[in-house]
Amino acid sequence: MKEAFKEILEQIAKRCARHETLTGRLTLGLSLLIGVIGFPLQIYKNWVEQSCGIDVWIIVFAVLMYIVRIPYLSGKRAWYLIPTEFIGLLSTSILLWQWWNYT
Repeated sequence: MKEAFKEILEQIAKRCARHETLTGRLTLGLSLLIGVIGFPLQIYKNWVEQSCGIDVWIIVFAVLMYIVRIPYLSGKRAWYLIPTEFIGLLSTSILLWQWWNYT
Protein backbone atom coordinates (compact mmCIF):
# COMPACT_ATOMS: atom_id res chain seq x y z
CA MET A 1 0.00 0.00 0.00
CA LYS A 2 2.83 2.38 0.86
CA GLU A 3 4.52 1.66 -2.47
CA ALA A 4 1.28 2.30 -4.36
CA PHE A 5 0.94 5.68 -2.64
CA LYS A 6 4.53 6.56 -3.53
CA GLU A 7 3.86 5.57 -7.14
CA ILE A 8 0.79 7.83 -7.29
CA LEU A 9 2.78 10.76 -5.86
CA GLU A 10 5.55 10.14 -8.37
CA GLN A 11 3.10 10.16 -11.28
CA ILE A 12 1.61 13.43 -10.04
CA ALA A 13 5.10 14.93 -9.72
CA LYS A 14 6.04 13.88 -13.27
CA ARG A 15 2.90 15.41 -14.74
CA CYS A 16 3.35 18.66 -12.85
CA ALA A 17 7.07 18.86 -13.65
CA ARG A 18 6.22 19.09 -17.35
CA HIS A 19 4.68 22.50 -16.69
CA GLU A 20 7.23 23.70 -14.14
CA THR A 21 8.21 26.87 -16.00
CA LEU A 22 4.61 27.94 -16.58
CA THR A 23 3.45 27.22 -13.03
CA GLY A 24 6.59 28.85 -11.62
CA ARG A 25 5.93 32.04 -13.57
CA LEU A 26 2.25 32.03 -12.66
CA THR A 27 3.15 31.54 -8.99
CA LEU A 28 5.53 34.48 -9.14
CA GLY A 29 2.98 36.67 -10.92
CA LEU A 30 0.13 35.84 -8.57
CA SER A 31 2.33 36.32 -5.50
CA LEU A 32 3.28 39.74 -6.84
CA LEU A 33 -0.39 40.58 -7.44
CA ILE A 34 -1.17 39.79 -3.82
CA GLY A 35 1.78 41.81 -2.52
CA VAL A 36 1.65 44.73 -4.93
CA ILE A 37 -2.11 45.04 -5.57
CA GLY A 38 -4.05 42.93 -3.07
CA PHE A 39 -2.54 44.08 0.21
CA PRO A 40 -2.34 47.78 -0.73
CA LEU A 41 -5.99 47.69 -1.89
CA GLN A 42 -6.96 46.10 1.42
CA ILE A 43 -5.01 48.69 3.39
CA TYR A 44 -6.60 51.54 1.41
CA LYS A 45 -10.10 50.06 1.79
CA ASN A 46 -9.63 49.73 5.55
CA TRP A 47 -8.34 53.32 5.75
CA VAL A 48 -11.28 54.74 3.75
CA GLU A 49 -13.88 52.78 5.74
CA GLN A 50 -12.03 53.20 9.04
CA SER A 51 -12.72 49.54 9.72
CA CYS A 52 -11.03 46.27 9.01
CA GLY A 53 -12.76 44.28 6.30
CA ILE A 54 -11.45 42.17 3.46
CA ASP A 55 -11.47 43.05 -0.23
CA VAL A 56 -12.58 40.34 -2.64
CA TRP A 57 -9.53 40.76 -4.89
CA ILE A 58 -7.11 39.73 -2.19
CA ILE A 59 -9.13 36.53 -1.76
CA VAL A 60 -9.32 35.85 -5.51
CA PHE A 61 -5.58 36.41 -5.99
CA ALA A 62 -4.82 34.07 -3.08
CA VAL A 63 -7.11 31.32 -4.41
CA LEU A 64 -5.49 31.57 -7.84
CA MET A 65 -2.03 31.52 -6.32
CA TYR A 66 -2.77 28.35 -4.35
CA ILE A 67 -4.34 26.66 -7.39
CA VAL A 68 -1.15 27.29 -9.37
CA ARG A 69 1.34 26.71 -6.56
CA ILE A 70 0.11 23.23 -5.61
CA PRO A 71 1.00 21.72 -9.03
CA TYR A 72 4.27 23.67 -9.06
CA LEU A 73 5.29 22.26 -5.68
CA SER A 74 4.20 18.79 -6.79
CA GLY A 75 6.49 19.08 -9.81
CA LYS A 76 9.33 20.10 -7.49
CA ARG A 77 8.46 17.15 -5.21
CA ALA A 78 8.16 19.53 -2.24
CA TRP A 79 5.65 17.25 -0.53
CA TYR A 80 6.19 18.78 2.91
CA LEU A 81 4.81 22.14 1.69
CA ILE A 82 1.69 20.84 -0.02
CA PRO A 83 -0.46 20.26 3.12
CA THR A 84 -0.11 23.92 4.10
CA GLU A 85 -1.02 24.95 0.55
CA PHE A 86 -4.20 22.86 0.71
CA ILE A 87 -5.08 24.47 4.05
CA GLY A 88 -4.52 27.91 2.52
CA LEU A 89 -6.63 26.99 -0.52
CA LEU A 90 -9.43 25.74 1.71
CA SER A 91 -9.30 28.84 3.92
CA THR A 92 -9.29 31.32 1.06
CA SER A 93 -12.04 29.37 -0.72
CA ILE A 94 -14.19 29.68 2.42
CA LEU A 95 -13.46 33.42 2.52
CA LEU A 96 -14.48 33.71 -1.13
CA TRP A 97 -17.70 31.78 -0.42
CA GLN A 98 -18.43 34.05 2.55
CA TRP A 99 -17.87 37.15 0.46
CA TRP A 100 -20.21 35.78 -2.22
CA ASN A 101 -22.96 34.91 0.26
CA TYR A 102 -22.69 37.82 2.70
CA THR A 103 -22.42 40.74 0.28
